[in-house]
Amino acid sequence: MKLEKIQKPDYLKVRHAMIAGARTIEDVKVMTDLDTVEYENDIKAILASICGCKGTSLEQVVTLATEGKTVEEIKEITGTATACGRCIHLLEAVVAAKK
Repeated sequence: MKLEKIQKPDYLKVRHAMIAGARTIEDVKVMTDLDTVEYENDIKAILASICGCKGTSLEQVVTLATEGKTVEEIKEITGTATACGRCIHLLEAVVAAKK
């Protein structure tokens, strides 16, 4: 994922908002102090991805979670959270939300 403008502290704000349930730019706007107009393209890219290391999309994880897959099964299928591990909390939040 190539980001154009957003810097690491603001990137982390978006990821934390995602863990708390943000799935749209409007959600990010409500949950953070970010300028969602300035960072719109970057926020869209961040929202679309759950795991940068393995290139796993949020859509793929939501689909698997909706099918009843567990965190461990999704990790095995997609490789998500098996490299650096920073996305594990987001993965767990998505699976928990789909139960």
